[in-house]
Amino acid sequence: MLQLEDNVYAPEKWTIKQIIQHIIDTERVFTERTTRFARQDGVTPQGFDENLFADNAKVSHRTLESLLKELKSVRIASKAMFEGFDDETIQHSGNNYNTEMSVLAMGFTMVGHQIHHFNIIRERYLPLLEK
Repeated sequence: MLQLEDNVYAPEKWTIKQIIQHIIDTERVFTERTTRFARQDGVTPQGFDENLFADNAKVSHRTLESLLKELKSVRIASKAMFEGFDDETIQHSGNNYNTEMSVLAMGFTMVGHQIHHFNIIRERYLPLLEK
């Protein structure tokens, strides 16, 4: 049986487990940035190299279930953070890698990022099961 989560649909692409870890890592990076924007510390966060993160994540020993459990925990924590913001705070903004973004926009970006990658899994990986 094909272990879909450990395979790629094309050379130089990430496995499903790497994609899930990427979503987790990116959400953590974005929540740190969002916290800075919400608290108005004026610090411009540094960028991060998603491929370097993926190369160093070493997810091969992890199960897909453990990654999905972690993803759920990270999202619950992010949701709780946003629920704690008042109407004024949600409008604060900061520089997200050369783009001015509000706290609210950061939240939508995190959700959209996950949707984007789940669509890639559905469109490019799941058809491999039919082969």
